Amino acid sequence: MLTDDQILSSLNEVQRQVVTHTDKHILVLAGAGSGKTRAVTHKIAWLLKNSGLLPFQILAVTFTNKASGEMRNRLEKLVGPVASGLEMGTFHSVCARILRRHATELGFTSKFTIYDTDDAVVLLRQVGKDLGLDTKREYPPKKVYSSLEYMRSKGISLDEWGKTHGRTEWKRAVVSILKMYDRRKHELDAMDFGDLLHRTVDLLRDNDDVRDGYQRQFRYVLVDEMQDTNKVQFELLQLLAGADAKVCAVGDDDQSIYGWRGARVENMLEFERYFPGAEVIRMEQNYRSTPVILTAAHAIIQNNEKRHDKKLWTQETGGEPLRIFQADSEGDEAVRVARKLQHYCSTMNISFRDVAVFFRTNAQSRSFEEIFTRSGIPHVVIGGTRFYSRAEVKDLLAYLRTIHNPLDEVSLLRIVNNPPRGIGDKAIERLRASQHPDEKPLFQVLAECIELEKPTRWQKAAGEFASKVLHWKERVETLSLSELAAEVMKQSGYASRLLTLDPVEAESRQDNLNQLLAGMVEYEIRAEDPSLDDYLEQLALITDVDLWNDDQDRVPLMTVHAAKGLEFDTVFITGCEEGLFPHRNHVESGDIEEERRLFYVAVTRACKRLVFTYAGSRFIMGQQQYAVPSRFLKELGEDTVERKEAARRRSFTDAMGGGQRRFRAPAARASEETGGVAIKQVPISAAFAGKRVRHERFGDGKVLGVLGTGANAQVMVRFDSLKIETLTARELRVVE
Repeated sequence: MLTDDQILSSLNEVQRQVVTHTDKHILVLAGAGSGKTRAVTHKIAWLLKNSGLLPFQILAVTFTNKASGEMRNRLEKLVGPVASGLEMGTFHSVCARILRRHATELGFTSKFTIYDTDDAVVLLRQVGKDLGLDTKREYPPKKVYSSLEYMRSKGISLDEWGKTHGRTEWKRAVVSILKMYDRRKHELDAMDFGDLLHRTVDLLRDNDDVRDGYQRQFRYVLVDEMQDTNKVQFELLQLLAGADAKVCAVGDDDQSIYGWRGARVENMLEFERYFPGAEVIRMEQNYRSTPVILTAAHAIIQNNEKRHDKKLWTQETGGEPLRIFQADSEGDEAVRVARKLQHYCSTMNISFRDVAVFFRTNAQSRSFEEIFTRSGIPHVVIGGTRFYSRAEVKDLLAYLRTIHNPLDEVSLLRIVNNPPRGIGDKAIERLRASQHPDEKPLFQVLAECIELEKPTRWQKAAGEFASKVLHWKERVETLSLSELAAEVMKQSGYASRLLTLDPVEAESRQDNLNQLLAGMVEYEIRAEDPSLDDYLEQLALITDVDLWNDDQDRVPLMTVHAAKGLEFDTVFITGCEEGLFPHRNHVESGDIEEERRLFYVAVTRACKRLVFTYAGSRFIMGQQQYAVPSRFLKELGEDTVERKEAARRRSFTDAMGGGQRRFRAPAARASEETGGVAIKQVPISAAFAGKRVRHERFGDGKVLGVLGTGANAQVMVRFDSLKIETLTARELRVVE
């Protein structure tokens, strides 16, 4: 058995307080990099030695299997095999064990199946069909499941949701689907992932004997990452702890970043109200970052009002200044990050794996994946699918590949019934069967359906699809690549299909498609002779199978949410612009504090150096728009920041080192003569965004944005040649 000195010797004074305070509730405000896991594991060792508690009387709850495994491994090294007797795990795993012991009281057997999201969606689709509902357009199962998850995260019962939110026909139908879904799970002896929490709460709330038994068992309860708990998890904690057990909640309200999935930072802020007499202990000494980084982190987070007061500090001294780089566009931003990253790795003996690139949304990864591949920088996308491997991106590219080469049956089979158009698996089997006599290509068989006088339903659908592909093939000669892609999205029905998805999923997919279109526009600008076949050939180099293994030296690209709990020598925080970081949804709702906490999390992942980047313009919602630097950059403070603004606006071609080659626009996009249309010089202001203007050298174009007023106002214009330039107002004339 360990001695007290062995348990405490490696801890600082505050960590020792956390470990030894066992006679009352405590709330541990564990700042980033403050040694939280060490303190918690040593506290459990202390409890086992000094409190008289047996292992099964201690409940330790974490949020991830990784965190639980790490904690258990550390404990085994500290206390040996006795650690196996602890009741430890994630909220869901602890609940699953409880439910299996008491399943019969809820109408299940102890061998009940746990459905993942895909299983749940399949069952919801079956239920919807049994009810005679349209599960493809009106009631897609993923959207129904999202509604269920929303209710669960907010702690709203189905009956309550139906009464207060069931005023529309759609919502009434969803209530019917979910009630039958619940009955079917009972019949199938299955629970989905969300049931594990909710049914455990129901079990403890409605069964006094069961609840009292667990409250007698658990004498000490530890909860890690308290700031990430939602309403249901907090109620579960109260039900398990009861009135007599002591609770130790560990977390950092400044790192509460999951409000969108129901997490309540109030669970930490109001902890003392729910657990009277609780002592608050602040772990503020940081073992990760330089003083410069910590100063910037505090300068940011102190602007939040809903937080416990605390400030990270370190015994280390010095540190490199923070750097802020302005780029012209998202493509230029990726180029600048690639160059700086290569400089760090080559001159400072830093491994690629020690440098991370963060972004606010997954859609931003596209430009970094492209540039890093061209630059030979090994990389991997963490916490998300590679951009060109995402379903919606692969779908649109499959359309373009089919248009380019109808013999490409891999692409053709991906899109022939996507979105659904009546050419399902059985129809494909019949088409394939009809090929054998002449070994005709599949697309030829589809095309032959165009001329049939009395086609069957599926033959008619096949003919209509083939006609569209042939039409798009003709349009290749008159449309630019980006215009062709946009037309395909619309005419294929793919764009309207997105509208039937869950709003969050639909927005994410649309953002990815917008990024794909932005990449096409950038290709058109930089390519000397842009074409569909050249674009697809270049893309093949980027979409080749990733040759790097997980243990290889690669730069991780990830969202800030995915970076939670990680640390890196050097961090690039990209897209630091209003509407992106902070995200426009939070700006519009007025809930900016969670976005600031997310920015704080990003900053505190860095150990030695930190670089912020933003673009002067970005492709948003189908248009190149001016971007305004994030308000968070202003909050960093000037003392520790080194700013490097672009000396002038450069085109993406310049950033790629391609000189001033001018894109040859398709004939259909050439500017027409205005004849007798009046042209006059007028004052420019923000109100002129969207107006048509003319420049002596670049021709006609559209105003994307204006900074300033009067003759010296900076005006960003997208010209009909697709070139984007920032010019002064005096150089432009407005076409009336």
